[in-house]
Amino acid sequence: MKPFSKLTLKDWIPLIAALLVVFLLALRTSSNSDLWIHMATGNAIAEHGVSTPDTLTWSQSEKPWVKPTWLFDLLASKLGAGTGSGLTLLNALAILAAFLLLVPTGLRWGSATAVALALLLSGWLVAPRLEVRPSSFTMWLPALYIFIFHFHRSPRKLFAILIPLQILWCNLSSTFLLGPVIALAFAIECHFYQDPSEEGLAPTSLWALLAGLIGASLLHPFHINIFGPAIASLLSPATVILQHWISPINEFYASNMAAWLVNASIFLGACGLIFLKSRLPLGITIIALF
Repeated sequence: MKPFSKLTLKDWIPLIAALLVVFLLALRTSSNSDLWIHMATGNAIAEHGVSTPDTLTWSQSEKPWVKPTWLFDLLASKLGAGTGSGLTLLNALAILAAFLLLVPTGLRWGSATAVALALLLSGWLVAPRLEVRPSSFTMWLPALYIFIFHFHRSPRKLFAILIPLQILWCNLSSTFLLGPVIALAFAIECHFYQDPSEEGLAPTSLWALLAGLIGASLLHPFHINIFGPAIASLLSPATVILQHWISPINEFYASNMAAWLVNASIFLGACGLIFLKSRLPLGITIIALF
């Protein structure tokens, strides 16, 4: 791949060091209580099937149980048995893969040192969220989507690769809506900044792919019912997440009013990156803003 072929040993050292730090941040004992719920759910699925009623929550007992992360739960129950070291290692490797997949994209607009620093900053910001959970376990999927959109410009390849990945994603984690969001960002970029010299990729192809990804998300045991939890996870107040971050502006999220004001200022500043800096790629900048 071209971005990697131009790298020297001097370039590889900071990149490898940054990726190692990210891996070590993710490789730790899981203290997230939700993991045990996922494992218990997986055991129930393995014993009674996906459509089993809720047997773990007293207030919801015997009611229909929508399990958006059923495949992750089943995997967690298998790999998490005993010490859970297998699940922890797999989660750390998945997070490492996510950061590694973003490197080629970053190298298109920045030096190896700049990308390495960005990896370290990102790892520092999200470190508390790297525990074993569906969202961190599937972090490699949005990174892979971005990678594929940048380096595979054939509509057939995009459909052949992304549709199966979307089916897998929607059965693993409620974050699967990020797949259509990423496709939407690149469709907007292609629609407004299509390069006439690029053959085989048209805005209509990406709009069709976007519809295909949404349709593929219905291939789930609970079908359209999984969209409720997925939308709720995307629209949850940012303060709930940001208060867990090791952030240099964490103190400004002490109250909801201050949090929304800070978020609004960040949003407006990020919009400036799109409209005032013409050199920035529209699709990836929209994803970063989102």
